[in-house]
Amino acid sequence: MLNVLNFRNTGSLQSSGDIKINGKTITRFEKMAPLSGYVQQDDLFIGSLKVKEHLIFQAMLRMDKSVSKEDKMKRVEKLLKDVSNFKMLTGPKFRLI
Repeated sequence: MLNVLNFRNTGSLQSSGDIKINGKTITRFEKMAPLSGYVQQDDLFIGSLKVKEHLIFQAMLRMDKSVSKEDKMKRVEKLLKDVSNFKMLTGPKFRLI
């Protein structure tokens, strides 16, 4: 949908309708570019990793190099504990996606 709204990478995609901003129809990217933008990105998750493995991978990749591996692992464990506590507090109807 964002590609259509920004007139980008539509290829063989079929869409219909008007794109309007404040009631005015926008027909070209040049008119949309100064008003809106986004950066496409690939999936941030590796489907074969378990949740904890993914968090460790992200911690190692994204946390500052000055943070020790031990501190990164502690942060992952704290996050998992916090999420677990949150789920217990909110009950079975709440689902983390």
